[in-house]
Order: sequence, then structure tokens, then C-alpha cells
Amino acid sequence: ITLAASSMISIRAAIHGDSTAVAIALLTTIGLTFVLWITFRRATRYADIPSGIIIREIDAPRLFSCLERICLKLRVRPMRRVLLTEEFNAAITTVPRFAGVAGARTYLEIGLPLLHATAPEHFDAILAHEIGHLSGRLNRFSSWLYSWNLKWKSLAENEDDFIVAPFARWYSRRTGEISHALLESLELEADRLAREAVGRRTRTESLILTEIRGRMLNRVFYPSLRESMTREPRPPEDFHTRLKDFLSRPLDPLLAAGHLREALAEQPEPRSTHPTLRQKLESLGVIGSEVADEFGLLPPSPRTTAAQYFLDTREQELVWLLSASWKHRITDLWMSEYRDAMLRESVLYDLRRKDEHQNLTDAELWRMARLAEEFQGRREAFGLFLRYLESHRDEPRANFAFGRILMEENEESGIPYLEFAMEADPFLITEGCSLVCRYLYRNDLHNAATPYERRASKAALRLTDAIDERRHVSWNTALLPHNLSRAQHAALLGKLGDVDELERAWLARIDVRNFPDKPAFLMIARPVAGLGLNAEDCMRLAEWIDMEDHCLVIPCEGIAMHILSSRISRLAGGCLYRRGEPLSLSETH
Repeated sequence: ITLAASSMISIRAAIHGDSTAVAIALLTTIGLTFVLWITFRRATRYADIPSGIIIREIDAPRLFSCLERICLKLRVRPMRRVLLTEEFNAAITTVPRFAGVAGARTYLEIGLPLLHATAPEHFDAILAHEIGHLSGRLNRFSSWLYSWNLKWKSLAENEDDFIVAPFARWYSRRTGEISHALLESLELEADRLAREAVGRRTRTESLILTEIRGRMLNRVFYPSLRESMTREPRPPEDFHTRLKDFLSRPLDPLLAAGHLREALAEQPEPRSTHPTLRQKLESLGVIGSEVADEFGLLPPSPRTTAAQYFLDTREQELVWLLSASWKHRITDLWMSEYRDAMLRESVLYDLRRKDEHQNLTDAELWRMARLAEEFQGRREAFGLFLRYLESHRDEPRANFAFGRILMEENEESGIPYLEFAMEADPFLITEGCSLVCRYLYRNDLHNAATPYERRASKAALRLTDAIDERRHVSWNTALLPHNLSRAQHAALLGKLGDVDELERAWLARIDVRNFPDKPAFLMIARPVAGLGLNAEDCMRLAEWIDMEDHCLVIPCEGIAMHILSSRISRLAGGCLYRRGEPLSLSETH
């Protein structure tokens, strides 16, 4: 409408011979046309073409035969574009052609770890669920709404797009709130279609097994991999072979039963469109508490994995290919993490030496406790956290760290410390309740966990909004002066001066609506000429400066960040740091 109006103004001005008005109207028309074209191109892009190894029918004939059978049952066109990925997941991705005018291409993404973790019949059930989203037996409006929601979520995650991303975040949140129940029912309906395709028992077992294996990956395998990054200078050559061995080994019945109990006790997340395990089992006609009675607590470990059955002779070749791809992608990050770990370990050594001869400052003692937990284990750090807590009884993070270690050691005495921390800092409620619930599950105190589950569920919605407004900023984000004390300002300048890659830094406080008594800061960092700052560098910088309150560090790249840095410069104390020209507190203020 605005474009049409500006065009009419330019025509009208041309008729009356007003050259200045004609020029202004024409420039406005051209600018609006450009903005509308950019916005249209970005808004009609669903997602980038997914990455992965292309699997052809000649490579895995059993897989394509299975897909054809499931597609026929669910009345879906045969899937011809199949990609093998590194994720513990399976998904359908739709990529439109020419902004959707010429239809779309549909890709089926299959994670190799998921193939290693499941039996062939269980993987059939997973495929049936994913293909069920495309079934003509589902409500067409629901299917369209599902795709539409995914598109706007992908746009909202693009932090570099300062034109569309802010609107996409607002729009996807609002559409998610309105269509939440419908999208959740779509997931459950896809599960019911999978049950019809492969049987209720098979679908139930596949849900239970993938839930347990996923939790074991997140709590055992990936933490041990993270620890390896601090011990070994280079990533392993055989990552996917190790992952395959981990996922293929038989389940420990006691550990698996504990994971299953946790999953069945979980409460639904307020804005998640994915139902909990209990909701899925109930929709299949299996009440969560009756899983053990009807099917046995755990399905037996498969003699033949889905990877062995579907990929056959190509399995080992694909494991090597994905391992090589993973190593190539992760090497720079791994080596950077290793160097940082060596630096942190040397800091720990220096702090230990200093602690033998003189008293540490509060900040040094806290840092030594955290580093000791990272490199020497929580038992070694226990005494250091206790020392810090003795002089900081009212500090939420100290109580939380001490209570967390007690909970991980299966000590009930940690609960009061977590309770105090959660009362003082609402951002600790979700993690604190999770720690308490895990302790209660391990000790078969399920009824006692219910209040904590409800408390976490109640706090989750507001916490999600609070975290979103602290993590996502744009050129028009509301900002305030940081108001740091002289001591805080001096300590921060000292830490920034130790970062060789940093040229300039700006700092402001984000004007937050949720929990305004818990301030959040924004730091825009500009690296020295010839260097760049990626997301990992910014995370390490935020960890290094270690502000007590949340601080989001963003590189000064792109138009939006340059606009933000210019706005912060006009705030009191906004120009925080400039290499070679240290600014005093009076100068910055």
C-alpha cells in the first residue's frame, strides 16, 4: 500500500512539474521496492538445502523398499531424496523452489547414530512417524500450519538478518501460542499413523528406546567427549566408530530404568510443540505407569542394528566418511578449546600456588573453585566452594554450586542450598528443580518430585521470555547505561586488556521487562584488524570477563551491530575499552 501511494505521489508531482517532489517520491519508491523485494525473498525461503551424504536406492535397497512400503500405507509420494546426517534424529525438510511457486523438494534426513541405536523394526516406526507428517490422511490445514511454523522459526534463528529476524521472532512466538494445541495434536496424530503402519508394540518400544539412548548420549557420551577436548590436542579420527560402539552396547537395566522413570515423570514445556513421552504413550493407548506391565520395562537389545540391516556393506564406509567430515568440521574448534583449556589449567596452577602463600580475593577463590571442578573433579572443588560459601552465605550462585555438588553425590543435604538459590534467583529454578528431581527419581521418591516438576513448569514460560529478551538483540533494542561501580569497571578493563584480539568494546544494560531486578548487559566487541570473532570466541570472552549478571557478547559485524554500537556510544560509559588508549572511569562516564 505504501509503495502504491509513493508511486501515485511521484506521478502527481510529475504532472504538476515539481522536480524536487518527483525526485523524493522516486527515491522513496525505489527504496521501498528494494526493501520489499529483500523481505519477500527472505520470508519465502523455508530453509537452506540440508547437508548430508546422499543415499541412493542402489546404495541401500532395503531402506528404499521400506520407505516405499510405508509411503504406500500412508498415502505419501515415494521419498527419493534421502540424506545421511550426523544427528541422533530423523526429520523431513521441505525446500521450496522459486519461492514456492514451482512446488518444493522434500528431503528425508536420517541420522547415522539413530540407525546404530535402533533395531530395523524400531527404525521403521521412526520413519513412519516422520512420513506421517506428509500423509494425505492428516488435516491439510494442520500440515500447512506445521510447515508454516517451521519456516518462521528458521527465519527467527538467523541472527544476522536484522530486517526479518526480529519480526520473525515475534511472529513465530505469537503463531506458536495460538496454534500450540493444534501442532501438538499433529505430532500425536503422526504417532497414531505410525502405530497403524508398524503396530502399537513396535512404536512404543521405539519411543522408549530412543528416549533412553538420547539421555545416555547427553549425560555420558557427550560430556566425556567435552572432557577429551581439554585433554587431547586433536580430535579423534574414529568419532563415529566410538559413537557406534557406545550406542550398540547393551543397556544397563538399572540405569535405563532410571532414565525411563525420569522421562515418564517430565512435565510438558509451555511452548514446545513436541509432547512428552508420557503424552505420546497415552495417545497410543499405553498408560505410562503400565509400560512395564504390558511390554516389559525395557525392550531387548537388537541383535542386528538398523545400520547393519539397511546400509549393509556400505555401513563401515559411511562411518568413515562421516568421521572424516566431523573431524574436518570440528578440528579448529577442538584445537581452540584445547588451547583455552591449557590456559585455564595454568591459571588454576597459579591460583593454587598463590593460595599457599597469601589470601586470595573473593573473585580468585570463586574462579579457582570452578576451575578445580573442571580439571580435578567435583570432590576436589567441594572444599573450595565451601570456603567461598562461608563468607558469602547470601549469594545465590555459591549456594547453588554447593548444593549441586551435594545432589550429584546423592546427598539430600544439598536440597536446602538449592532452595535458597532458587528463591533468590529465578533463573536457577529450572536447573535446580531438575537436579532435585533426578535425586528423588534415583531414590524412588517419585511423589516428592511432583511439587518440583510443577514449580519448574510454572516458571518455564516466564523464564523463556526472560531468556529470549536477553539473548536476542537487534538494532532497535532498548538500552540503558551500564552503571557499573568503580571497582567493577576497573576489574572489567583489566580483563579486557588481557585479550590480545580485542580492539574496542562497548557496554550497555539491556532494558528488560522480565525480572528487571536481574540486570542483563550487552557487550559489542570489535577485533583487531585482520582477525574475526565467531560465536565460540564471543562465548569464551563472556566466560573470561565472568560478570556476575548475564552478559551477551556480540561481534561488531553487520549493519545492525554498527547501529547498536553507535547508539551505545551516546550512553554514559558506553565506550568501555579501546586498545592502546585506556579510558578512565571519568572519561567513559
